[in-house]
Amino acid sequence: MIFSTPKISYPIWKKIFDGLGIEFSEEIYRKKFQGARTSEKVPRILKEHSKYSEELVEKILEDRENVKREVLNDIENKDFEDMIIPGSIDFLKQVKDGGLKMTLVTSSVKETAMVPIKRLGIEDFFDVLLFAGDVKKGKPDPEAFLLAAKKMGVEPKSCIVFEDAVNGLKAAKNAGMRVVAVNSSNNYEDLKRENPERIINNFENINLGDFIE
Repeated sequence: MIFSTPKISYPIWKKIFDGLGIEFSEEIYRKKFQGARTSEKVPRILKEHSKYSEELVEKILEDRENVKREVLNDIENKDFEDMIIPGSIDFLKQVKDGGLKMTLVTSSVKETAMVPIKRLGIEDFFDVLLFAGDVKKGKPDPEAFLLAAKKMGVEPKSCIVFEDAVNGLKAAKNAGMRVVAVNSSNNYEDLKRENPERIINNFENINLGDFIE
């Protein structure tokens, strides 16, 4: 977890759905979108508003990455830094300095996800980067996390996943991994229901030793 997901993703989807005359609030985003696979969540919203068609879904999926890149590229550096979860970069440094392996798992396509990764210069922190195109099934299916463990050469039970989305927590637990919830979206109760081993608001004053023996 590096970015507060809603601060980046929510404005993108709101722009898309506003253009279709569909009400899209932060609550809808948090409960129905966050952490879910795009190809699954878009049809669901369209069906709820009786606007579903395969052609429209295809158009949205085609346009979405272009819109996302436009939004990311338009964000000023200061605003971009404000989207980072406090303490997350320092925590990445702790993990790297501790000699542990790390994988970044994202539901975004590579071309889009690499925009913030490159702007922050954090690519070298990770041993593995996994994008939407690397798996067939999205969260809460555990495929992405199991693939991450395989690529790192470790057992799933030895992994700790930091997630801010309910579907992400479910995916990690389904993979048999330890799970720490990051309450970056102010959805504490939703996260708590998934019974993570710990819930943190950000990474400030968080030490690597808190999670490993």
